[in-house]
Amino acid sequence: MKSLGANNGAVITLFLSEAGLLALGGGILGFVLGAVLAQHIGIAVFSSRVEIQPVLFPVVLLLAVLVTFVGSIASIRRALTFDPAVVLRETRHSHVFPSRKDVHTGCSRERQLSAADELSPHCSRW
Repeated sequence: MKSLGANNGAVITLFLSEAGLLALGGGILGFVLGAVLAQHIGIAVFSSRVEIQPVLFPVVLLLAVLVTFVGSIASIRRALTFDPAVVLRETRHSHVFPSRKDVHTGCSRERQLSAADELSPHCSRW
């Protein structure tokens, strides 16, 4: 997105909206499965039904969204630090340089990229 001109706010919005939708889906699924499991355990262990409080539903959804947003902070911060030009350039050369350090030459990826552009005999592409 940043390579197409999106600013950091757009990247943050995309990450948080996706995380929020996944959190809501997970919260709904978790509430429903938790209620069904609680009913089965209540009947099997206590021979009585468990009353599910409807007020818990928004609390479960809020906690799911909160945990998801907190868990997304590291990924969002990392995404904001990427320079699109470097990422696209490394993607273009990823078939040539599959690992961070070349096993045969011992050269770093940055040195290999500059060597590929300069056609230097040391750390050459081949």
